[in-house]
Amino acid sequence: MIACERAIRESGFRTVDIVATLAGEPLYVSFGYSVVERYDIPMGDSLNLPVVRMKKCMEYNCGT
Repeated sequence: MIACERAIRESGFRTVDIVATLAGEPLYVSFGYSVVERYDIPMGDSLNLPVVRMKKCMEYNCGT
């Protein structure tokens, strides 16, 4: 994760938006990602995959 985030910063991105499974949510939270919304992705045959959209600021001042 550290190498991925370093590459994200070096590429000039200020924020990261991801869609995580519920099992992955604790991992991303531990790296500073915040929950933006929860929703289901329809998988067909009346099945849905619950997911979490998460966001992280990659700079100290990206909110300003």
